[in-house]
Amino acid sequence: MNASSSEPDLLNARQVANMLTISERSVWRLVSESQIPSPLHIGGSARWRRSDIEGWLQRGASDGNGNTSLLYKDQGA
Repeated sequence: MNASSSEPDLLNARQVANMLTISERSVWRLVSESQIPSPLHIGGSARWRRSDIEGWLQRGASDGNGNTSLLYKDQGA
């Protein structure tokens, strides 16, 4: 846990989904499409660093190639 807060430094898929207000399935879809930072694999578990997700959001949720994430694409088109 972060010393300055009670929030964990490592997040599971459910916590990432809640943070992004999407479903867990959408988190895994974004991972498979390289639209979100890849998780760490610890034993049989996948965990994301909170700082990776927060940094990704601050950068505009880009896939690293300048492409905006599907999270923010226009849903009405």
